[in-house]
Amino acid sequence: MNIIRISNLNYKIDNISILTDINFSIQQGEMFAVIGPNGAGKSTLLKLLCGLIHGKLSGEIFIKDRLIEKYSQLEISKIIAYIPQILEAKNFYGWTVFDYVLTGRFRFLDRLNGFTKNDYDTVEHILAALQITKFKDRYLSTLSGGELQKTLLAAALAQDTEIILLDEFSNFLDLYHKLELDEFIKKLNLQGKTIISVTHNINDAVRFSNRILVLKYGKQYYCGAPRDFIFSKTAEKVFNVKFEKITYSFNNNTVPIFL
Repeated sequence: MNIIRISNLNYKIDNISILTDINFSIQQGEMFAVIGPNGAGKSTLLKLLCGLIHGKLSGEIFIKDRLIEKYSQLEISKIIAYIPQILEAKNFYGWTVFDYVLTGRFRFLDRLNGFTKNDYDTVEHILAALQITKFKDRYLSTLSGGELQKTLLAAALAQDTEIILLDEFSNFLDLYHKLELDEFIKKLNLQGKTIISVTHNINDAVRFSNRILVLKYGKQYYCGAPRDFIFSKTAEKVFNVKFEKITYSFNNNTVPIFL
């Protein structure tokens, strides 16, 4: 089942083309990667998928076989959680980790009675699963990069959606925290979550994704299986770099990596 389908998508800001003639679909439960050089339109695409930005848009975006413009923002929030590339902590001055994660429960909010015991219990459970209960009372502005990313993920999990959008999620993480959160994201996918991840790391896209979308200058260069991408010349054409490919053992499979 296609949980997302994009047809002939074109998007402009101030008459400047940001995305041109984009066509792809994403299956429910898929791990889908979006890669490409800076300025390719990757982050813009994610924001369009969850209705965060508007502009001169043509073409169609379907979420669960329904045009996105037919959804309210609240309805979208019941299906899609978005984790931004950067959170401006200064915009959440005085917010604790617990406060921020609790915002993920807004879609369940009872306007008369506010948050329920179930909401608070859900947040506590998620904090424990991500091993961040110990700093739930700390302010966002005091967190390290790894701690902040875990907090953003916790808020997305509190939202309890079918789809999670990740925008350069591991950009600011050290190797330990990156590997830790990579494993956590894989488990979410195995549990049935559809994961759409923008990344600059080609090797992560190849290893973890079912399919890869490649963008450059807002245009679609490739959409398909990692294996076909590996053995094509697409990466070199898109990134203007000569790649060497070697293989290593990963999960009992021989996996090519780019150098």
